[in-house]
Amino acid sequence: MLHKPRLLIGSLMLATSLLADGACARQTQPPNAVPIISPAPAATGQAVRGSTAISPTGATITEAQVRDYVGSHPMPRALVTNAVIKSVTFVDAAQIGSAIQTPSLSTQANRPLALVVMTGTFVFSGPPGTKASYPIGFEIFDARTGRLLQFGGLPREPRISDRKE
Repeated sequence: MLHKPRLLIGSLMLATSLLADGACARQTQPPNAVPIISPAPAATGQAVRGSTAISPTGATITEAQVRDYVGSHPMPRALVTNAVIKSVTFVDAAQIGSAIQTPSLSTQANRPLALVVMTGTFVFSGPPGTKASYPIGFEIFDARTGRLLQFGGLPREPRISDRKE
């Protein structure tokens, strides 16, 4: 009976060693490509983006729903102190994109969104050992679905243009 546990431990050590050697070996061939699969011909709808946040009660979320959600849910991946909602603005994605210089909201330019601007201290972790602190925080919600699409910090308050770009 005593020989079986030793054999098992020896086998595990050998397997671990072989796996480690294989993991460190240089890969000589590129990985296999993952095929792109198109939706079925009868499929409808669009890709899900963002994270679940506010459930709309009508065609779009309301300012009251946005204020309630932001006031009761901490900003993801941020240390926030003294946060106060400065404004909730319903505009299209193009206007928000140009106001906060966001690289992409992954949505149509005319999609209605809700931009929440907050004042306070918003600290985000960067590369190991670094942090970035901002006096302005923002969250962007899809006005139709209520999904949280983006959040972050800004050095100054964004300006929303009245004209569509």
